[in-house]
Amino acid sequence: MVMSLEEIVEVTRIVKNIPRTGWLQKGIPFYEAESIAEHSFEVAVIVLALLKLNNVRMKVDAEKVLAMALIHDLSESVIGDMPKALTEKIGENLKHEIEEEAVEKIFGSGKLKEIFKEYSRGESLEAKIVKLADKLSTFYQAISYKKRGYDVDEIMEGTLEEIKIMLKQFVEKEGLEIMLNIQ
Repeated sequence: MVMSLEEIVEVTRIVKNIPRTGWLQKGIPFYEAESIAEHSFEVAVIVLALLKLNNVRMKVDAEKVLAMALIHDLSESVIGDMPKALTEKIGENLKHEIEEEAVEKIFGSGKLKEIFKEYSRGESLEAKIVKLADKLSTFYQAISYKKRGYDVDEIMEGTLEEIKIMLKQFVEKEGLEIMLNIQ
């Protein structure tokens, strides 16, 4: 059953108050840790910037890619932010199943659930752009925490490596070069 507008708004309020687990595990205090909603908003803004700065608008469905960015972590309002270690233990497939059930609880089995499933599979250009934006958001947030003295080197370095791999794949598989100034 699809949630009402009021219930969906309540779900978005929930993610405004759930900190991202990885930051808490690295010693970022609860009151300072980025929330899931802050992260999702930043991912959507990064998607917009990637589309504008890299002129990939002609190749993607802008409405779909923005919807995908906004809802990519919305399942966490129901299931919480799974720590990376838990995902590694249960496997990506089970994690995606759990997330899809949560998204279906929120939106039913319509278009937004399909967009979420497309994101989870990570095969479409739109999904790849959102996944890149997701990593970029994490990387930039890590830089911010590092400047404030937090030990987030492991997240920063691991995320940077993932970004480099993703950028290489954009060129090889999509014939699309995304220009970023990251070290």
